[in-house]
Amino acid sequence: MSSPPKVLMLGWEYPPVFSGGLGVVTKNLAQALVHQGADITLVLPQFITHKIIRSGYDPGVKLLSFADGFAYENQVRTKRVPTFFYSPYLNAAGYKEALIKHQNNKNPFETDENASVYGQDLWAEIDRFAAEVVALTENNEFDLVHAHDWITAEAAIQLKLQRNLNFILHIHATEVDRTGTTDKNSEVFKREQYAMQQAIRVITVSQYTKKILVDQYGIDAEKILVVYNAYETKTPTPEYIKARQFPKNKKEFWVLFIGRVTLQKGPEYFVETAAKVVPHDADVHFHIAGDGDMMPQIRQQIKDCGLESNVHCHGFLPPAKRDALYMLADACIIPSVSEPFGLTAIEVIDHCTPLIISKNCGANEIIGHKLEVDFFDTDQMAEYVLALKKYPELRRTLRTKAMDNKGRLTWEAQASRIMEIYENYS
Repeated sequence: MSSPPKVLMLGWEYPPVFSGGLGVVTKNLAQALVHQGADITLVLPQFITHKIIRSGYDPGVKLLSFADGFAYENQVRTKRVPTFFYSPYLNAAGYKEALIKHQNNKNPFETDENASVYGQDLWAEIDRFAAEVVALTENNEFDLVHAHDWITAEAAIQLKLQRNLNFILHIHATEVDRTGTTDKNSEVFKREQYAMQQAIRVITVSQYTKKILVDQYGIDAEKILVVYNAYETKTPTPEYIKARQFPKNKKEFWVLFIGRVTLQKGPEYFVETAAKVVPHDADVHFHIAGDGDMMPQIRQQIKDCGLESNVHCHGFLPPAKRDALYMLADACIIPSVSEPFGLTAIEVIDHCTPLIISKNCGANEIIGHKLEVDFFDTDQMAEYVLALKKYPELRRTLRTKAMDNKGRLTWEAQASRIMEIYENYS
């Protein structure tokens, strides 16, 4: 019997420290791969490891310090690397601003002994992080590297050059998705493209993203494997706890937007839809759960449209409050401009909430029953909202039929597809 593949996985988020879906995916996939027999060592930024330990959260993995090199059977081994680049969603300007706050000790992440060595710009920090990863793993032997998104790609490339290790690049989002443009001269685009070219295989989370890699980045379609994200099995928040999170008038019809309030997610189209619905039915209320760089713009848009009584901004919500909104919502809109997958869509379906979703969302490929719409077509979104309120049978149909694919879309099934790659290149 051959030995299990020894894989170095490079991640950037991990529950409970994450700002998007990447942390959730990394955790579920890493644990499922271990159950399939893979020997996984996960590298995370050091501050994430610190915050996980202090939170008391059980991550389901063994957290290791620099000195801890021994193995834990049937566990994901986790190593930490010092870095200040705390979010994979930062751009160059955002990194510079965050670094200044960090140096002034005004940011939520405490200053540490490595503060003086952090890169003075985004690219220097990514290159420094790559050097740290290479140094940290010097005395370990691996068969393969599995890198998540562009932020860890430079480390994977350096491991290939210096250790002759092949790497898989797992694409969760591209610069095309994040910015809504196809600027092939941007630094991030060029780094993403080069990393994809250097990778032995590329994994995308949808056919939608695969098409972007082929059409915009020029990557050979045969090199790309689509592995969808999956449903997460978790303990639901008790009904009585959810019920007391938000007061809801029985007359009201609630429509939900949940996610980062950024260009990629299309929050302005959600508010524009509200502006077209409320004049026809003032009992419809729109709820925004999330935060992001567009929040000031969205608040101003709400004010300009005179929607303060019908559009409610809740900010980033903890799980109990988020689950409560899913339970109380009569519909959810995902108006994303470009969404490689969209874990929010899976959570919506998991709560049996009727879904209105952008055609530019990869989750469309595995959700059976939903109301699809162009992200910019707020007239159609408004019509869908009013129809869902008027016709209870339509809501019931969407609630019951949307779950059709849940049984076969598991992390275990998705991990088995990745295990085939591991075994082929180990």
